[in-house]
Amino acid sequence: NFIVELRTAMQLAQPDSYLSLATPAVDWDGAYDYDVLAEHSDLLFIMGYAFSGSWSDPRPNAPLWSSDQWGSRSLQWSAQDYIEWAGIENASEIVMGLPLYGGTWIANSDQLGAESIDYLGATFYDTCQQRFEERGRYWDSDSDTPWIAWQQDGQWRQTWCEDEVSIALKAQMALDQGLGGFGFWALNYDDADPSLWAAVSEVIEGRLQTGDDDDSA
Repeated sequence: NFIVELRTAMQLAQPDSYLSLATPAVDWDGAYDYDVLAEHSDLLFIMGYAFSGSWSDPRPNAPLWSSDQWGSRSLQWSAQDYIEWAGIENASEIVMGLPLYGGTWIANSDQLGAESIDYLGATFYDTCQQRFEERGRYWDSDSDTPWIAWQQDGQWRQTWCEDEVSIALKAQMALDQGLGGFGFWALNYDDADPSLWAAVSEVIEGRLQTGDDDDSA
């Protein structure tokens, strides 16, 4: 109701105004009427991240796929959930937000499924790339996410983050699922990383070359 009233007031005050909403990757309580929100706004920006954090053990911040390892909720699940409840007719007004950050934990081991001893906070994309370069990286195929584990001060630490490969895969998924596009939280967390933006450009150029931007069907 608030968004409906807000849109009406905005149209009266500024007819060309633009209203976008940040919406959850998972509507755990069924509180969001995606179809009504899409009808009365210009864009729904799915916050496709924070699948992990201070409340969790070390794990992907934005798993691409559902899996036995990480559970049923994933970016692909979110895309399909939005299309189901917002309606395919509103899919072009929905974009998948992707994270230019990850998380770092003190863990009880260097293995997948390690338990958290302490959460050290969010880690920006540029810092993640420095750590991957210095320490190598593992690739988790269940989530299509890179990660690393190393010892520091006698403790195991794990960082789960994104790189240009994982971002490109997740951006491509958003387009393949029929969403209107993809975005990021947040710009400049990557410090204008050229490899990232080259990968993003390839995804966009591929979309344009195949003509998939025509959503008339």
